[in-house]
Amino acid sequence: MAAEYTGMKWLERIAAGPVLLLDGATGTELERRGVRASLPLWSAHALVHDPESVRRVHSDYVAAGADLLTANTFRTQRRTLARDGLGERAAELTARAVSLARIAAGDRAAVLGSAPPLEDCFSPERVPDTDALAREHAEHARNLATAGADGVLVETMNTVREAAAAARAARDVGLPVLVSFTCWEGAHLLSREPLAEAIEAVRGGPLCGRTPKNYVFLWKAKISKIILQNHMDQQLFFKEPYFMMENQRCSRWRRGS
Repeated sequence: MAAEYTGMKWLERIAAGPVLLLDGATGTELERRGVRASLPLWSAHALVHDPESVRRVHSDYVAAGADLLTANTFRTQRRTLARDGLGERAAELTARAVSLARIAAGDRAAVLGSAPPLEDCFSPERVPDTDALAREHAEHARNLATAGADGVLVETMNTVREAAAAARAARDVGLPVLVSFTCWEGAHLLSREPLAEAIEAVRGGPLCGRTPKNYVFLWKAKISKIILQNHMDQQLFFKEPYFMMENQRCSRWRRGS
């Protein structure tokens, strides 16, 4: 395959079509394979103790057809790593995660850095104050940019203000952004804030100034297991995006649609 997903070219593809296929869960897949993923580090534990297992997960997603890989940076923010005495290694482990994904991607996939909630994606009441959000998401975005990520997946956001802070941090370092929300009971975030308000917060005003289009992905609050056939049977856990929002238009996300 030609090197059509590297650098910014994946963004051109997502704007022009056809739809690109995002990979799936990393931590869940590591656990399924018997790799230790205990708290507080969860998926980052493998970065420290078994990085080859992370590379294998990425490689299997590429073999299964993923166009976009999500680097294993879901828990490489300083706040989380500090709970295990590793706070000062945030930049190092973020770079390691991006490098592992890049090795697996080759010229067949782009690499996005994961930018999750600073606390728990299912606990909106634990979202830090505004100053902490700005400072800590800015550090994480800088680490992702320095590591060479092609973009940022701001994922599983459960409040408007944290989604906006994370998206702004990514754009401030010049990286394109995809945003996903954890929704519940219709068009609301777990915080009960309207989804429309969240979309405007990450699309509107100065947040839109750095990229020609902004995309918002909505995730069901579950992970769906999909079996893909290619060179050999691989049983992988794929995230289940069910809508893609583009400039307030909704379309079903289906491979080949």
